[in-house]
Amino acid sequence: MLENSLKAVRKELRAFGADTRGAVLIYVTLAMAVFTGFSALAIDGSYLYLMKNRAQSAADAAALAGVSQLPDEDAARLEAISFAEKNLAVADFGDVLASADVTPGLWDPDARTFTAGGSTPDSVEVVIHMDADNNNPLQLFFASILGSNESGVAASAVATATGGESFGENCLQALSPDAEDAFRVIGT
Repeated sequence: MLENSLKAVRKELRAFGADTRGAVLIYVTLAMAVFTGFSALAIDGSYLYLMKNRAQSAADAAALAGVSQLPDEDAARLEAISFAEKNLAVADFGDVLASADVTPGLWDPDARTFTAGGSTPDSVEVVIHMDADNNNPLQLFFASILGSNESGVAASAVATATGGESFGENCLQALSPDAEDAFRVIGT
């Protein structure tokens, strides 16, 4: 009797192993996991790339605005923070630029290096942060399904008030998309 039961169980297991019905479900489940992973990479990767570009634009604008206020370092910090907020609104992205992230200093055009400090700063370095340390990380979309809810982005820029041969003689300025004389060419 026990022997007949074992034979019946073996027969059922062989029949189960040979049955291919429902095998597509396993393949579809595996394919969906791979598809979700690639979706996370494509969508969230594109979003992070976009936000990196927006952070870089904000850093560039903040550095240029800050250097316009030199030699007054406090005014340079306030102006840089103001322009960062105009590019990345506090309501949407939190405080992306703190006063400590705006550093007046000196630019060496030959070595192309920035040195913080100096008695008469001619440059401003700005570092924009959107990360967990700054309490404003970027929330991810599909990657949260895979266990990664947020990511950080940072961008930096240095602007200098000095010109000279290292920058050339030409300068292009676009001041406003609507105003008359909004685009000027200065130089030869």
